[in-house]
Amino acid sequence: MLTLDLTGEYSFEIVRGIAEEVSADERELLLNASLDAIRERERIASFAGGLIDGLLLIAPVLEPDTVREIQQGDLPVVVVDPRRLGVDLPRVSVDNYDGVRAGTQHLIEAGHRRIAYTRGEDDHESTEVRYRGYADALRLAGIEPDPALVASSNFNYQGGVQAATRLQTAQRPTAIVTGADLVARGVLDAARALGLSVPEDLSLVGFDDSRRPRPAPRR
Repeated sequence: MLTLDLTGEYSFEIVRGIAEEVSADERELLLNASLDAIRERERIASFAGGLIDGLLLIAPVLEPDTVREIQQGDLPVVVVDPRRLGVDLPRVSVDNYDGVRAGTQHLIEAGHRRIAYTRGEDDHESTEVRYRGYADALRLAGIEPDPALVASSNFNYQGGVQAATRLQTAQRPTAIVTGADLVARGVLDAARALGLSVPEDLSLVGFDDSRRPRPAPRR
């Protein structure tokens, strides 16, 4: 398995699931971090030399030359959540559009009209697809998306904290849709630090169904 990041919660959850399945089948899992597009291609080329039986790529960059190299080789490859959604390789991805659209629709049905959105990194095509789900849900309800209610953020906890802080203006939103659950945790903590109660003062929707963190042990 090759991934750009072995430390983030997103990658860790995927690693956990894959490791469980591989162990149940009494096979061995080799983990490797590529770190950037150049190393990603180098490692894929190295693996193709017969070291492994198959390769899983987690949220890979997949430059066009790398895709062609994979397509021309014999190594079985499956891509999980590629950054470019149209990549012509066997892949597993989520329903980015309908997932965010459903979350936004839920808030609309709960009576919210000023619904903000936190975007993820622009180098992920899923970022734009998820935003379209948010915007289309608003438009179908007769609400024109307000650029002032859209904040860019990284797909991490700190990105959520920063986005939530920027959105708390005089015309603050009554609800926020986030592009990832880790971002939602940052939004939640930032809202509480600002004296807002969730969901009484601010409703919150996350995306990707990450595991909830365990509570800290009492001392």
